[in-house]
Amino acid sequence: MGLCTAHTELLRIVFFLALSSRVVVTHDVTEAFAESWECNVLMTVRWLKAMIPPRHSNETVRVGDTLSTTFRVLPSDLDMLMHMTNGRYLSVLDAARISYMSRTGLWRRYRERGWHPVVVSQTISYRRSLTLGVKYAVHTTLLGFDTRNGYFEHSFHVGSGVYATAVVAVRYLDKNGASVTPDRILKLDVDFALPHTLPEWVEDWASAARAHTTATSEPKGPS
Repeated sequence: MGLCTAHTELLRIVFFLALSSRVVVTHDVTEAFAESWECNVLMTVRWLKAMIPPRHSNETVRVGDTLSTTFRVLPSDLDMLMHMTNGRYLSVLDAARISYMSRTGLWRRYRERGWHPVVVSQTISYRRSLTLGVKYAVHTTLLGFDTRNGYFEHSFHVGSGVYATAVVAVRYLDKNGASVTPDRILKLDVDFALPHTLPEWVEDWASAARAHTTATSEPKGPS
């Protein structure tokens, strides 16, 4: 992919993310729009920087490898206690996954077919707080697929310290909103290096998440 083509595709990715991540933070419509727009602009700059491929990298990137994307805590990421907000971690994970798919070639194949990812379930565990100005890396791995979804593992690192970990189930939809089965994804022209089966803990987590969804969807009578 030429440099101009690569940057054009990155801009498409950023535009897609900016439109799909609006955050309403006040009850006043004008203030909500302004604050949401400010957050989107800052996140867009972050996404663009994270997704520009290294100019001098000759590494062979495979789907299944662990890839690292670096970020820095910005003022707009902070809560009143001067820690990065819980929700911002999830927005950063969106950027890290898109970066992963872009670097492995998956994103280009998806966009050629009009496919796009949606998160269906995620769990994050916080260990330490990220504070203003701290540079951190998100390590991202596509662990594999079951019959419905793809599963990503993420971890936030500052130096040798782990600050948060997450697992995310992602489903892929076509332009008509129908699910794209994993067997179709595995036929794409990219370099796959995935294990034959998912880790047992991921299967257990996915089963628990589905059971919880089913349980909370059942109608309950008055207490």
